[in-house]
Amino acid sequence: LHVREATRCAKSKAEYLGAISRLRGRIITLPVQWIQSQLDATVVAASFAETEISSSVEQLWKDLLRDSVEINGEVLSGESFHGPDRIIGKLTQHILSSDASSQGNWKSDGKQSQINEAQAISYARDILLASDRTRSGGDSYYCAENLCLNRNLVVLVPSSTEAKPLSIKVSLCEQRDVGTDDICGWVSARISSDKPWKRQYLVLSRSVLSCYAEAEPKPHELVEHIMLQGANVGKLRKANKTTVPTTNVSSAGQIVTVSTKDGRSVREYLFKDEFDSLMWHASLLKSACSLGEGGEANGTMSASGLSNPSGTTFRETTTAVGAIVNVCTEYKLCTLDPSGIESEDTWAELRTTFVQKLSLTGGSDGRTFRGEKVVRLEVLQTADQESPLIASF
Repeated sequence: LHVREATRCAKSKAEYLGAISRLRGRIITLPVQWIQSQLDATVVAASFAETEISSSVEQLWKDLLRDSVEINGEVLSGESFHGPDRIIGKLTQHILSSDASSQGNWKSDGKQSQINEAQAISYARDILLASDRTRSGGDSYYCAENLCLNRNLVVLVPSSTEAKPLSIKVSLCEQRDVGTDDICGWVSARISSDKPWKRQYLVLSRSVLSCYAEAEPKPHELVEHIMLQGANVGKLRKANKTTVPTTNVSSAGQIVTVSTKDGRSVREYLFKDEFDSLMWHASLLKSACSLGEGGEANGTMSASGLSNPSGTTFRETTTAVGAIVNVCTEYKLCTLDPSGIESEDTWAELRTTFVQKLSLTGGSDGRTFRGEKVVRLEVLQTADQESPLIASF
């Protein structure tokens, strides 16, 4: 926020470069939702209108013909022979193979929710639509513009360098079989429904949930430890205006309630996106159902809200496959008073990376869960550095 204010208030090139140079050597992560809340209403309407994207095969093929896609390290060009077919086919193959690997780790108890071929093709389309350069590029552009632009001095333009391929990584979700249930991250927490939400950094390890006030350089200012063995973990429920006062209810997220085995401590945790809520919910359930003495599982609330009987082994099979989309774009900040010499007219070079996580589920209730969209911004070089900004190609 300080950098944004400094860039907007700059009156000269020296002042502007002094402000933007603060970001050099750092990677700033900007939640798209947060940027939306910072923009004026008129700008939001123009920049972030969530218009429908055509999901037809015909439109998807047109988009793929103009781009290259890197899937788990393999680059496929849409311009090549049957390029779109190969991209869709390869992505579908990775989804199915990842799901098959996860299913192979589970016992044959008849409750596995496999992703079938039709679902995999549909999910491949969803992933490619999420990585669509028009949508992701728009989010990246306006995040960079909101942070760096001074309309009296510079203009933000795409770099002339060739765009890197869209990057998609498909793999087993981290909570597969929830065998590795360690997880950490920022969430909102409260001790009762009449108390305010507070940001906490949670670390879940070995069935112990540690809650901290600060995360950097390492978690510190411990708030409390919660023993999860035998705890009750409720169903995920959608937040609303009553539970989370906000002007944008759709972005409020999901809530899970955790109560200790003795019932003395009850906590509510709010997750801002569906992907993280699934990850945390599965890990909390696994920790609560961890085996106690004698090898028996402690009773707890399952995902359906029903108590698991003692002596059964809990297996979280809801989420099978995860995908991470990365779309990299480079920009230049150029003066509004150009001299015609590119190296002098370019004040700074930026790189943005649009990132979104998706979680894919199988079975009759299978669907795609989209995580929070973020843009990572990095200032590559500024005109006050000794080396030239523009390289010759």
